[in-house]
Amino acid sequence: MKKLYSLLFAFTVILASCSTDSEEAYEGLEEKNFTVDASYEDLTGKSGTQTCAVTTIIADETIIAGKVYAESDGDNLIITFVTDTSWMIDVTNLYIGSENEIPTWSSGVPRTSHFPYRATHGPGVNKVVYSIPLTDITDDCFAVLGHAIVTKYTESGNPIYCTNSWINGKQVVSSSWAMKTSMCKSGCKLTRKPQPVIEVR
Repeated sequence: MKKLYSLLFAFTVILASCSTDSEEAYEGLEEKNFTVDASYEDLTGKSGTQTCAVTTIIADETIIAGKVYAESDGDNLIITFVTDTSWMIDVTNLYIGSENEIPTWSSGVPRTSHFPYRATHGPGVNKVVYSIPLTDITDDCFAVLGHAIVTKYTESGNPIYCTNSWINGKQVVSSSWAMKTSMCKSGCKLTRKPQPVIEVR
């Protein structure tokens, strides 16, 4: 029991050290219609499906910690974060919309606590799926910014450290490594379901 308490305490300290925006920043933000499903998927021995709508999750500026997939079932845009099994996802923040309306601080750095789609996840999550109605996305082509707080674990399951991560793309401003990419609803089509949205670029 003492060991469990110690691990939980260590995890709490590590997670607290990664927080970037205060909770008060969430007050007064517009509520969005979306669903989030968080789970664990054993990726051992799996290469992952390569579609035309996939990019990497970059942790701590240089580390590839997983992948992000963008697809559509005809009614919803489906964004899936999947980290490697040594990384777990603690928090996700997702922006989808006009590039001119990306929430930022006065410095131009993206303000993740004001992203319209966001969730906090329990321990042991390495897969997070956002489902967003396509009718809520007014433009055919739109900006996408995906941020996550991720924790690195040892093979024995002990947390080592946590850090920020971003969906790979173009740097938003020179003073930050935050990245943005773009997608289009009228993008590439495959014969399988769900249909992928255009490749991130």
